[in-house]
Amino acid sequence: MAKRILKSNECVLIVLIAVLLVAFYTVNPAVLSLGNVFSMCSSATLNAIFALPVLLIFVSGGIDLSFMAIASFIMFTTTKILLNNNWNPSIVIVFLIGIGMGIGLGCINALFVNAIKLPIFIVTLATQFLFDGSILAFVGTGKQVVPGKMADFGKMALLQIESDGGRISTLRATVLIVVVLYILIWLLLWHTRLGRNFYLIGGDMQAAERAGINVKKTYVLLFVIVGAICGIGGIVNACTLRTVIAGDLIGGEMPVIAAVIIGGANAEEGKGNVVATLLGVILITVISNNLTILKVPSYMQEFILGIFIILSTVSQVLRNRQKYR
Repeated sequence: MAKRILKSNECVLIVLIAVLLVAFYTVNPAVLSLGNVFSMCSSATLNAIFALPVLLIFVSGGIDLSFMAIASFIMFTTTKILLNNNWNPSIVIVFLIGIGMGIGLGCINALFVNAIKLPIFIVTLATQFLFDGSILAFVGTGKQVVPGKMADFGKMALLQIESDGGRISTLRATVLIVVVLYILIWLLLWHTRLGRNFYLIGGDMQAAERAGINVKKTYVLLFVIVGAICGIGGIVNACTLRTVIAGDLIGGEMPVIAAVIIGGANAEEGKGNVVATLLGVILITVISNNLTILKVPSYMQEFILGIFIILSTVSQVLRNRQKYR
C-alpha cells in the first residue's frame, strides 16, 4: 500500500512541486512570500476551473478544444446583455445566466457528437471556431467594462494580510469557487453512477454499450456539466479582470490541457482524477509564475513547459509498464 502511494502520480507531483519551490527559493527567497503565494493562487484560479471540463472529457475518451471559446462567448455576451439593458443584477443571477448559456453551448457540442458521430476532438475544434466567430459576427467587438456587482465580486477578498513594509497581500474569494467545484466533481466521478459511466465510456465505449449504458444520454449530461463549468469560468474571468474583450480567452487552451496531461489524465484509456489534475495546475502555476519573477522570456517558459509534459508522459508510461509486469 505504502509503495503504491509513493509511486502514484500524485506523490510524484507533490515531490516535484516541493523540489521546484525549494529551487526557486534558493534563487529568490521572495518566491515563498505570502504575497507571491496569494499571487499564485489567483493565477491558478482560472486554469483550475477550466481544467475540470478538460478532465471530464479526457476520462470520457475525448479531448475538448472548445472550452475557452465557450467561456469567452459567455463572458462577453453576458456582459453585453447586462450593459445594453442597463442591468446590474446580483452576482448569483450573473452566474446563473452564465451557467444557462454554458449548458446551451454544451448541448450544441453533444448534438454534433451524437448526431454525426464524429470524435469529440473534431467536433470541438469546429465549434471552437463557431463560437468564437459568433461573438464577432453577432454579438460585437471591442472592450466592455463589467457592471458594478460583477466588479465588486472580482475585488472581494477572502483574506488580506499586511506585511511589515505596508504591502497588502490579498487572497481573492474566487478561490472558494475552485474549492467547491473540485469537491463536486470529485464526488461526481467517484461516488455517482454517472461518473463511473464516464470512465467506462472512456475506457471502452463498445463495452460500455454492451453493459447497458446509454452513451448518447451520457454524452449529453457530460457536455451539460462541461458547459456549465465553462460558464462559471467565463464569469469568474470577467469579474476578476473587470473588463471583457471579444475572444479574449481564445488561445489559452494549451496550459490547461498541459496541466491535465501532467496530472496523469489519458484520453485513450479514460483515466484521470481530480486531485492529480489540481496538482498539475499547481505545478504549471509554480513554473510560470516564478519564471516570470526571474524574468525568464516567455519562449523559454514554453520550452520548459514542453519538457515537463514529455517527462511527465514518459514517467507515466514507465510506471504503467512496471505495474503490469
